[in-house]
Amino acid sequence: MRYLYAARQMGDYLVVAVNTDRSVKIIKGANRPIQSQDERAELLAALSFVDAVVSLRRRQSSEGNPGLVRMFWSKVEIGPRQDYRSGCVRKAGGVVKSLPFVAGYSTSAIIEKIRDKR
Repeated sequence: MRYLYAARQMGDYLVVAVNTDRSVKIIKGANRPIQSQDERAELLAALSFVDAVVSLRRRQSSEGNPGLVRMFWSKVEIGPRQDYRSGCVRKAGGVVKSLPFVAGYSTSAIIEKIRDKR
């Protein structure tokens, strides 16, 4: 929420890209995602400061998803860290801005807290 709200303050529109369930499983492992991509997209779309939600299929190449970059990220991509999409944004003539990392609020950290309380 903090990242999304801060990102919205930096621009005119906030388009949030949600990884597909398949890509989350590839990135995070067999027990993920916790919520389906449709559930995640529905939750994000309900936030008043989110203008649109799209699905993002992570490709295995360093090129990322150039079609999505051209549609939405040609100006600014904002995120907690630089990743494979940053190069796509710069290549499309856009600007990449990073937000400071907020520790302890990742899904992985929340899962660990739940496991520790058992």
